[in-house]
Amino acid sequence: MNRIDLLALAPDDLASLTNRGTVKRAQKELEEQSVTCAFREDGNDLICEWSDGIVCRFPAGKTIHDAICSSGIVGISRHIIRSVLAYQQQSPVAEKQPDSAAETTDEAAPTAKPKTITPDWNPGHISDDQLIKHFRSATIAKARQRYEQGVLVELILGPKPLARFLDEPCTVRFLVPGDVRYVSADCSEALLGTFVPLAVWAFRQLEPDRRSGIVSLQQKASDVPVQVLDDLDSLLSELCVDGIQGTSATWPQRLTRQEASCRDAGLPWLAELLVDLLQQREMYASHDALFEPQAVPRLTGELIVRSRAIRSGTTAVPQLLIRGTRSDRTTELPSCRLIGLGCGVRQSRRAVTVTAYLQDADAGSVVGVDRTFADPAEDSTDPPRDFTSLGQLTLTRGVSLTAVGMGQLLIKSAKRTPAGRLVLPRTASSISLNPQAFAWEHLRPPLAVEGFAELAARLELLPPSSLRPRRLTEALHVCAIERFDDVGFDIQSQRLVATAVDGAGEKAHLFHPFTTRGRTGFESLSAALSDSSLRPRFVCGHVSRRRAGVWIEPTCVVFEAADGKRRGISPWTDARPAEATEHENHDLTASGRSPLATVLQEFGFELSELLLNGIRRAGPMGSKRWARLGEQVSRVGLNQLGQRMRLLSEILSGQSEQTRWEPTAAVSQAFNLLMLSRLSDDIPLE
Repeated sequence: MNRIDLLALAPDDLASLTNRGTVKRAQKELEEQSVTCAFREDGNDLICEWSDGIVCRFPAGKTIHDAICSSGIVGISRHIIRSVLAYQQQSPVAEKQPDSAAETTDEAAPTAKPKTITPDWNPGHISDDQLIKHFRSATIAKARQRYEQGVLVELILGPKPLARFLDEPCTVRFLVPGDVRYVSADCSEALLGTFVPLAVWAFRQLEPDRRSGIVSLQQKASDVPVQVLDDLDSLLSELCVDGIQGTSATWPQRLTRQEASCRDAGLPWLAELLVDLLQQREMYASHDALFEPQAVPRLTGELIVRSRAIRSGTTAVPQLLIRGTRSDRTTELPSCRLIGLGCGVRQSRRAVTVTAYLQDADAGSVVGVDRTFADPAEDSTDPPRDFTSLGQLTLTRGVSLTAVGMGQLLIKSAKRTPAGRLVLPRTASSISLNPQAFAWEHLRPPLAVEGFAELAARLELLPPSSLRPRRLTEALHVCAIERFDDVGFDIQSQRLVATAVDGAGEKAHLFHPFTTRGRTGFESLSAALSDSSLRPRFVCGHVSRRRAGVWIEPTCVVFEAADGKRRGISPWTDARPAEATEHENHDLTASGRSPLATVLQEFGFELSELLLNGIRRAGPMGSKRWARLGEQVSRVGLNQLGQRMRLLSEILSGQSEQTRWEPTAAVSQAFNLLMLSRLSDDIPLE
């Protein structure tokens, strides 16, 4: 007989049921062929007899948890694990991986691992009778209550279907087709009876022709807080009319009260946007060099997008995704171990933000800790610092951002904001930083994906970024890879490009831009990609889906040397010296951009000027600039956007001709342009 459940369990699945060390030890014993085994059937039970005298029995109708080992070890012993792995190797249902997938640069390469043929399946086909058989009726009833209150779930079908709860810190992966007993979840054992049924019911709501989707299990439509949204529109109208520099003295206080109103109305993402907008206004008022003019239209545009989606009551995107959920709040983190995932850099006109990314080794949540550095003033003789130097500056208590992103951080207490920012404790005794071995096989989903196919499925289901959760790490993922193909430097876009290939042969495009300030890290990654003695193992980065497929902007790439030691390279902040290569154009200038990218950049600049000075101060010059930009936008094919720009120009041109000019029509057009500008952030420019 074939034990389908045993054939479906990959090494990673077995590690989630036991631990990584037990699985590795079992794999090593099989690879060294220090023991042999024979399988037989005793009734309907499967028996595995080993040459070292160990006998493992797998009772019929039971799971691997119920397997009996003659060693007397309680739980799932390594003998049970090696029996499962041996059974997979000997079963005619399993097939060997292609030789290319098993190639290594190490002379002691492991034998080819069995790969079971498992098609995509839908856990929604699991019946309620099966759920009741496995979980208590009282637990199922509580899960049904939770279902009726509303749950937001991201679903991905595959050989190991995944359900990620967006309103709770829990991810459920189904390991064996049709068998609810085999699940991997980052919640306590006591909560499995809640989250597994919820995941099954969510999969039943997935459209039959979809491989992925975001499902809102909500029986009652959300109320629309009309008064809160009206008050928000009033505040944003004042901003458009008077500009940041002309808002009244009471405007910040009213914005703060509006933030509290949004939280009370169950709109945490709108409240977080207001916090960021207020921070920009305060930085402008205090002449802080960190004030970012283009952040103001971006924040305002997203507020308008979300507000309109809430007013319309749309179900095309779940309202819980647009508004935020009860879990989107500042959370106290207990003692935990955080694994570094590399660093990212965001450069604005006057400042640079360096962010280190980490995953909680136990909970699986992903956070970022960042710091923004002001660049020298334009009239300063001091050159701006390079990204490597900024990454090495102290973050707290002698710990740098680069060290955090490339090590593992032990903290006794901390906080996580709704945006996923890590707020570190003030006391030095609460923080400990150690190096990591980059054993990223231990990283947990949904950060860790099984392959680029799963990543592509997830990206297909996502709505525009302006309607998604506002987390620093929302698009951050880690994937195991086999190799890089087509490594090169694209002169036109001034960036390093490569094709990453995973174990299943699926591909994704890696790219990293070249800048003078980021030269050191760029050269480190380029040198590693060209070094045939280094085997790529993992890539972590921000992912997006464009016309050519999945694109990854890396925060860290992990390589393995011939001696088995791994090293991570963060291409933004890596400090390792490397041989310089020639790049004629050190930075991407406007001449290297596509016409579409150029006009969209100009669009953002004009909106930032409008919100800085206000509609009342736009005058004839503002009218001419919007008319000229409207023509440029139309020439690249964005005719409706160009028409709206010209309409705003006409409204502004009448300002000087009327004694008592009414800005209402101009505000309405400004709202439309701000909304379209924010939505244009998702336009793929490649």
